[in-house]
Amino acid sequence: MSGSHSRFTPPFSVSQQRFLAICPKFSSSFSIVGSLYIIQHVLRSPSRRQRVYTRLLLVMSGMDLMYAIKCFLSTWPLPTGSAYGAVGTTQTCTAAAFWGQGGSLSSAVYNGSLTLYYLLTIRYGWTQSQFQQQSSSSSSSSSTHNTSTTTRIRISWEWLLHAIPLSIGWGTAIASLPLRLFNPIGWTCWIGPWPLQCAADGDGTPCERGHNAKLYRWLFFHAILWATFAFVTVAMILIYAKIKADERRSDRYNNSFLIKQEEQRQEFQIQSTHDNQDNQQQQVEVLHEDAQASSMTCTTPTTSQSRLSLARSSHRHIIGSSRVLFGGSAKRPSSDEELNTTEYSCSAPFSRTASFKQRKRKQQQHKKQKLSRRFAEQAFWYILSFFLAWIIPMAQFAVTQAPEGTLYYPLLALTVILNPLQGMWNALIYIRPRYLRYRQKQRQQQQQQRRRQSRNSQEGSQQFLGLSLRRSSRQLLQTAGDDSPVDSTGGTTNHTVRPDVWQAIVSAVSVQGEDDEDEWEGEDDNNEESSIHNNDAKPNGTCGRDTPSSDGDDNDRQGDTANDEEIPKHGGEELGQEDHGVVSSAVHEP
Repeated sequence: MSGSHSRFTPPFSVSQQRFLAICPKFSSSFSIVGSLYIIQHVLRSPSRRQRVYTRLLLVMSGMDLMYAIKCFLSTWPLPTGSAYGAVGTTQTCTAAAFWGQGGSLSSAVYNGSLTLYYLLTIRYGWTQSQFQQQSSSSSSSSSTHNTSTTTRIRISWEWLLHAIPLSIGWGTAIASLPLRLFNPIGWTCWIGPWPLQCAADGDGTPCERGHNAKLYRWLFFHAILWATFAFVTVAMILIYAKIKADERRSDRYNNSFLIKQEEQRQEFQIQSTHDNQDNQQQQVEVLHEDAQASSMTCTTPTTSQSRLSLARSSHRHIIGSSRVLFGGSAKRPSSDEELNTTEYSCSAPFSRTASFKQRKRKQQQHKKQKLSRRFAEQAFWYILSFFLAWIIPMAQFAVTQAPEGTLYYPLLALTVILNPLQGMWNALIYIRPRYLRYRQKQRQQQQQQRRRQSRNSQEGSQQFLGLSLRRSSRQLLQTAGDDSPVDSTGGTTNHTVRPDVWQAIVSAVSVQGEDDEDEWEGEDDNNEESSIHNNDAKPNGTCGRDTPSSDGDDNDRQGDTANDEEIPKHGGEELGQEDHGVVSSAVHEP
């Protein structure tokens, strides 16, 4: 059998033809259900209808649904007698091929649009507003009366992500109609010659329909498919490189921050030690001078008052140093001492405001990196489903285009099994983040419940058992830490340790709940607010401190201020009483 004839008329048996006709009906059914689920899940949620990602997935699922319906029809639209189960006509075959060409190619190119969305979001930090931002282009035309009119066309980037796949898919489908390229190809309707025995190069039986079908197959489908494959591969490499670079940058920042913090802590401890030694030496010198002065019979009140003031000042300095060491602020001085104290407290490495800003920045960076990694994993799974659906048809096309190429039944069997399943893969990938989020939340709730039960059992054992029953209390705590949690009465609870898989699936499928995109958009809003807040001018004398917006921090500052005012005063009174006792004893000494 010649290469041209074997390319379109393989010697398949009746059982093989039956399998090729029936199998797509089952595999496409799963894809129909999955595509319908994504469509209704997006349309029923107002927030999801406003997102670029879900709108892309909505239209792509619609294209998958069209192609799955065409695969479900299988050999039914083919002209009667041309294949197993064929009951149609040439017109029904053309309609099915048109439906399948537009849906399949649009869905394939939509994978490229979805990958481009992930690339712009993860690598270049695009937000929802940037995708929906409109770019205007103007064009002017002059009439016979020398008047010009300007027409402005506003195009958003999201519109381009939809327009390119739809125009390519349905544009090639429409262009194939006047060329009469849609014909039966043995097991389905697609671009091919008719009759099947006609030669594409003009030898043998002349073709009634589908002239140059081999060329149009490449131009109208496989060339675009290969280009999409190349684009999504390069985009995934760029996304992976961006994530690895961010992780390395974060590791370097964390290491440098820890080293700098340790150096500042050691320097501050050395400075505090020197200050304490100077204060102690000053106190010893003052006491030594007072002891020498007390040996004289004429001790003036000014000497005792000066010693008392020096001791009080040294006591205040010790208290102020200790409060600065633990992140607080010393007693508020006046005039020149206020500037020195403010500069010194702001340079402390354990400043509460500085540590608050650093922790917040670090938490935001860590959260953004986790979301980026989860987005990249989601993009990887979508690309993998795209490869799984189309890698076999591409290999099959490459084999048939060889000089003596023919269709191999194993490749064709894998095609009818895997190719219609892309809608099902997309649905599973779509609910994957919600499923993982629910499982993680259930684990956290169970861990909190076990810790709470362990704490309750510990408190109950301490209250009712007493010191003599430490042994039984220890056993109760050990039991509370096992996989089967124990309640306060000592019995086992009815809660399962592992999250229920079926409950997690039901929660993931439901319309309610948050998505990773909600968290991503929240992080974008927080970053914009923080950037605006950081650009505000700081008043002089505040050392660039940002006041947190929480009421608890304000209360803490008020409490610290009150303590700053009370502690030196209270310490001064106690020190004053001790000083008077020392002075009186020194005066009455012979």
